[in-house]
Amino acid sequence: MAALLDAWPHLLTRIARQAGLSDAAARRWLIAVAALHDLGKWADAFQRKAGDELWMAASLWPAGRSRPQPLGFDHGAFAWPLWEAITGLETLRLRESQARDRFTQWLVCAWSHHGAPVTHQHPTLADVISGPSVEATAAFVTALAKLLALDEAETRLSPPADDNEDGPPPTETWLVAGLCILADWLGSSQRWFPYRAPVEGLAAYWARAQQQAGRAVQQAGLLNAPPAADLAVSTLLPAGAQATPLQQAAADLPLDDGPTLVILEDLTGAGKTEAALLLAHRLMAQGKATGLYWALPTKASANMLFTRLASAYRQLFAPDTHPTLTLAHDAADLHPDFAALTMAQTLAAADDGGYGGDAASASAQACAWLHDDRRKTFLSQIGVGTIDQALLGVLPTRFNSLRLAGLASQLLVIDEVHSFDTYTTELITTLLGFQAALGGSAVLLSATLTRTVKTKLLAAFDAGRRGRTHSAARAQCDAFPMVSRLDASGGVEQPIASSRGTRRDLAVERLESEQAALDTLIGAARAGLCAVWIRNSVQDAIDAWTRLEARAPDLTPDLFHARFTRADRARIETAVVKRFGKASTDDERRGQILVATQVVEQSLDLDFDVMVSDLAPFDLLVQRAGRLQRHDRGPRPAPVLRLLAPDPDVVVDEKWLSSLLPRAGRVYQNHARLWSSLQVAMAGLNLQSANPRLLLEQALGDGENAPALPSVLERFVDKAAGTASAQRAAAGSALRVARGFAAASSSYMDEDRTRTRLGEVMVRLRLGCWDGTRLMPLARVQGDSDSGGTPVDSIMDEPTDWRLSELQLPYRQAASEVTLDDAGLAAAINATRAQWPRALAAASDLLIIPLLPDGAGGWTGRLRDSTDAEQRLIYSQVTGLQFLTNRR
Repeated sequence: MAALLDAWPHLLTRIARQAGLSDAAARRWLIAVAALHDLGKWADAFQRKAGDELWMAASLWPAGRSRPQPLGFDHGAFAWPLWEAITGLETLRLRESQARDRFTQWLVCAWSHHGAPVTHQHPTLADVISGPSVEATAAFVTALAKLLALDEAETRLSPPADDNEDGPPPTETWLVAGLCILADWLGSSQRWFPYRAPVEGLAAYWARAQQQAGRAVQQAGLLNAPPAADLAVSTLLPAGAQATPLQQAAADLPLDDGPTLVILEDLTGAGKTEAALLLAHRLMAQGKATGLYWALPTKASANMLFTRLASAYRQLFAPDTHPTLTLAHDAADLHPDFAALTMAQTLAAADDGGYGGDAASASAQACAWLHDDRRKTFLSQIGVGTIDQALLGVLPTRFNSLRLAGLASQLLVIDEVHSFDTYTTELITTLLGFQAALGGSAVLLSATLTRTVKTKLLAAFDAGRRGRTHSAARAQCDAFPMVSRLDASGGVEQPIASSRGTRRDLAVERLESEQAALDTLIGAARAGLCAVWIRNSVQDAIDAWTRLEARAPDLTPDLFHARFTRADRARIETAVVKRFGKASTDDERRGQILVATQVVEQSLDLDFDVMVSDLAPFDLLVQRAGRLQRHDRGPRPAPVLRLLAPDPDVVVDEKWLSSLLPRAGRVYQNHARLWSSLQVAMAGLNLQSANPRLLLEQALGDGENAPALPSVLERFVDKAAGTASAQRAAAGSALRVARGFAAASSSYMDEDRTRTRLGEVMVRLRLGCWDGTRLMPLARVQGDSDSGGTPVDSIMDEPTDWRLSELQLPYRQAASEVTLDDAGLAAAINATRAQWPRALAAASDLLIIPLLPDGAGGWTGRLRDSTDAEQRLIYSQVTGLQFLTNRR
């Protein structure tokens, strides 16, 4: 703990101020509670785990008393009766009531180092602890108090603020709990603290342990690289490029003391990423952050940004330093750039003769330690991942306090903050409150943020930084684009000039049939243009691609959706970016067609000459339109967004949408919002001459001049309101920062069982090929037969092959495996599961689907849906997974 506080003095200062202590007193308290974190191991009930024979030989357990039983408690709970038996607070000379209460809360944080708060419900003293154990524990605590020179005068809390007789709220306990977990993880590693016989005294042990701890903190990558002395806007831009108004505003924005929230609002192509990096550097230079965590809505968007930052993040830091970079989601190790980064650092260490003291070796060791657990993501100076990894910090999940402590040191950047449902948005507001209360700062990026949601975000952060439950902070200005700031000096909303990119007026044309959409795509391709059709469901995309193939056999359309295995999706995504991305050539693009789902809606930097889109909510239409003639490429036909949509002026019943787009109606269930989105869009997607925010609020039915809704669609509004209300209620399970860690819910769960988003329950399928004797992961079979290889070939091995053969389906489509009649196949499946980690092998949401060749280059298999009906499916590298029994 002492070494961590030396490495992270900013957290020590925050903890001290929030608790009303001096830095010196807070440091001694933290070291003391860390030293007491395993107090419960003195209990005889814990010592018995050494085995009855050894325990009986060494135990001082009274003769005739029944042997101690763990009774379902771990050593964290055993600490309670021991502490009370030795009157520990008296032993530490803490007599002032508020100091006693606060120190006890910190002790609970330390005893909870296994991830969840221990409660005061503990076994009876006589059941688990003998008299000699109590005496030995008291002797240790007395020696500890003397060693650390704990003094009553230094541990008196400062006067309560705001007439709060109970003192300041225990917000700092989240940081204390997180630091205790981290100290325990480091101290439990035999890499840095090998076992040795206890032959030295406490003082000698303390001196040696501090030296070991310093090396551990360094080699674990926890020493923060200092920021670069200066970072000019031009440093982050391509040669010759000029800063956009948004980027210049980020460079010039006045920043005051304390936790800071900045909201950057502009459309696609305005340079929000570079603007956020500029702010990150400025906040780091002011000591408000040591690095950043960039939270994105999807794994695909996180992957793209990781690749982008991997070549730029060092510019934020001083030369010849070694800041750490990591990617955080459950498939991070399958990302080629992430794998290449870890491999390069490992090889550098090997070339230097192992993990020595040189920079390359230390960097490799830090990389290995930080990457072995997603919960350590927030300890890296630069982290990129999904928003889910951050939201797990405010839900009752084990080790959530470690996430919060790490994140509080970093700048939290939330990208596409507008793109979440009510449940996740509520969790994001809670996260912002935690971040501010724990002394952290945040930057939010959005292209389509409503005033209502923006006000919720501002109020949550303001309440957190002020230590309040509520705040009156609100969005006042509807200007767009805009930079907003909230800090100690108050709130500022600064309108800025529009920039280049996709801020433009865009004509919109409605297509009345799928036939018209196909004609548009084929005509564009034969004219030498490239075109895309963005569909709202996987099956719609597959159907459109199939019809294109039949209608125009001379063309070779591409298909991209989410129902490919991880290996195939990585391969297709790479090909799509190459063919339609910013660096694509005229020859690569000419005459090409892509049929895709929402996977191309955001994050991927794609540029199409012609676009057709199924009708979608207005904010998603804006996102999709951002991929239409995104970059300057010379002469092209005027951009037109073509929407496949029913007539908004002919609404006779509730089937207005489903008569043309039945599957879209199941994906976007608020048909009233789709109708109003269409009404607003048909006047033109006028993002330059009109205010995009006001257009969005009109489309949502909330703004001025919102179109009058047909009465037959009103029930969709009521249903959506009910859904939103239920999601807000579900978000009530989030933790409350002001209550402190010790008062948190006792119903903590593992993170894999905690939902950060609502919606359909998903099931994972792992596809395996059965040849009658052996079950092999599909990715391995495809890799062996594909001479061209895949982007992830370099990291493939048997366990990884199964992960690369994985995809997701809703539970309603894939509830269980089909009972197998082949004993050999059943044995092969059991043998395969036995090779996986225990929790994964037993997971009910992970199915192994054996496949057989279908005779046409693909594979066929079976599963059962949620009604227990058997479904036949086929899989190919071209079309992905399809159902044959009931195409949906």
